[in-house]
Amino acid sequence: MKKKFLTIILAVSVSVSAIAGCGNAAEPANSSSIVNDKSTAGTVPYVSSQEDSHTMAESSEDVAADGKPAQGSIGESGLPYYELGFSPEDFTIDGFNVYCGMTMDEMYDAINLPEFDDVGNSVDDGWSKGKTNSDTLAFYLHTPEGARNFVYYITDESGTEIQILHYDGFTIADADFIQSPIIPGKTTFTEAIEALGIRDLLEAMRIQDPSFEEGEKFEFESQFSENSYCRMYWHDGGSRGFSARIILSWNDENGQKFVFDVAFENDVPSWVVIGLS
Repeated sequence: MKKKFLTIILAVSVSVSAIAGCGNAAEPANSSSIVNDKSTAGTVPYVSSQEDSHTMAESSEDVAADGKPAQGSIGESGLPYYELGFSPEDFTIDGFNVYCGMTMDEMYDAINLPEFDDVGNSVDDGWSKGKTNSDTLAFYLHTPEGARNFVYYITDESGTEIQILHYDGFTIADADFIQSPIIPGKTTFTEAIEALGIRDLLEAMRIQDPSFEEGEKFEFESQFSENSYCRMYWHDGGSRGFSARIILSWNDENGQKFVFDVAFENDVPSWVVIGLS
């Protein structure tokens, strides 16, 4: 796909619960916090105020109070089970997520915003929409300094993406047509981990091997698939442009690969990409 930020992650076909809620914003789930300890660069960060007790259970029969497998218990796939605190439908444009199958024209018609070509840089505030090419719809924030396009809906024969970027200190915080539990340029690292509900998952990566290789694939079972993957990256910025990056991926029952990609710079997200291919 064009404008692709995602790192390619190999996955196999697995079961996933049906994604619903097209046209309706979903409320994100929360979890406990995690500390972004830059002194442990290259390793999975440590959980704050938690003992190292999140070890994998020995029995697949361990269940939580709600009847679901307990965090860290061995799932039916033989992999440790970690329930994620978010789903693809938490990231939407006017309630439409990547599973809704919206074409670019359908998305364009569904969003009640003025056309960029009609307003250009003349609007001091507010949002507009514009087709940048045959498969990309961009959303522009207008400020006294000019228009900035840092939200994209991209769809073609290879799949669909929603991209939310951080640009010059401006965010989507006041864009009511964008629903996301993570706001690039505003949400902190700790808040993002809470919103994604992946504290236990990242902690399990650290416990498995305190020197966990940067970018190494950690395989686990989730509520979405029997084989989900997580990768964690640490950098000092520079030419890579980010200080930390988390990529989660799984394949659904139709063989479609879902990828969530969030990168951080100076402790806040610089981009969020949600893709289905």
